[in-house]
Amino acid sequence: MPRSLRVRPEYIDQVKLAVQRNGFPRQKDLADELLISLSTVNNYLNGKAVDNLNFKEISEKLGQDWNAIAFFDENTGNDTSAHGTVNSEVVITHCPEEDSSLIYVQRPPIEQSCYQALLGPGALVRIKAPRLMGKTLLMVRMLDQFAEKGYRKAYVNFHLAHSNDLTDVDRLFKWFCISVGQTLKIPNRLRDYWDEDFSTAKVDCTEYFEKCGLF
Repeated sequence: MPRSLRVRPEYIDQVKLAVQRNGFPRQKDLADELLISLSTVNNYLNGKAVDNLNFKEISEKLGQDWNAIAFFDENTGNDTSAHGTVNSEVVITHCPEEDSSLIYVQRPPIEQSCYQALLGPGALVRIKAPRLMGKTLLMVRMLDQFAEKGYRKAYVNFHLAHSNDLTDVDRLFKWFCISVGQTLKIPNRLRDYWDEDFSTAKVDCTEYFEKCGLF
């Protein structure tokens, strides 16, 4: 057996859903329960190689048959491209506000400019920068500042959406409503507000946010 294992691609969505279904609101809660690093849990949930012992422990805690979902590859290790080069892309699939291993470097006046812009109604701030420049952590800091003032915050990561959710507008809006609702601990009431026959996904999504208190 190889020293490391990874989740087969077709089971990635299944193991991600199993986290909250097994009573772990965040990946960090699962990591703390197993006394392993958050990065190990993150790698497991994204189909990246982890030590086979950790793989089995995480699978068991999530109620998964590790033998059925594991990809057995003697060369499993760092992700590589078709040309054999290491793929160093980092995808953060959790809100890293409590991950002390991540360091944020302030770049005034960017922080204040973002904060002031978000004070306006219906504000939209698009953050563009090269990889690993702190875009996600800047966003987290902004959300935290508003949370301290009584605003609710919802962290929605489109890396967690299934590919089918991103190619069909109706599925996309449904996934978005459910994802925001789960973050804010609001029950799924799509059936009450989604009109498949006489409305559009845009209208239904807007009504869902207004009637369910997501605004």
